[in-house]
Amino acid sequence: MKAQTEKIAKASPCYARLLNSVQRAELRRRELARFLTTRRTRFAFEDALRQVGTTSLAQA
Repeated sequence: MKAQTEKIAKASPCYARLLNSVQRAELRRRELARFLTTRRTRFAFEDALRQVGTTSLAQA
């Protein structure tokens, strides 16, 4: 299917622009998802550190 899509894109400049636009949008979505996943992981880690810090202060 991908080969057919690329073949059509080579034959039609309009289709090539549309395909390029869709591919860029997909790349942006993947980058945003990666960023958000990293951010959630960092926040979870920082929250865990705060919990450990609070727990150790309460025990002292």
